[in-house]
Amino acid sequence: MHSPEIWMYRLFRSGDEVDRFNTRPGYWQEVDSSERQSWEGNASKIVETWPGVTEAEIEKYLVDHESEGFDGEAKAYESDEVSAWDCWQMVDFTAKLGLRYPPKDEG
Repeated sequence: MHSPEIWMYRLFRSGDEVDRFNTRPGYWQEVDSSERQSWEGNASKIVETWPGVTEAEIEKYLVDHESEGFDGEAKAYESDEVSAWDCWQMVDFTAKLGLRYPPKDEG
């Protein structure tokens, strides 16, 4: 079994945070249900902000890895490179947004 790792994002539009996600919101300290909910992520907020992506293409990444019944060994999507426990899942997620890792030298 792979050891659990963490990845997260914060999405801003015009300087305002519109969404945020953390695979393990209780990683650094215990959090209450309100704080946990604030880190759930919202695929529709991403779709509103990021052209060319659908909710169906990204919603399976937005899973609390500390939730009951979570299968960290599974991949969010069949085409992914890594399982959910691996923090490199973030690269699979950002690839769905059209971002490539590593970025090209020219930016």
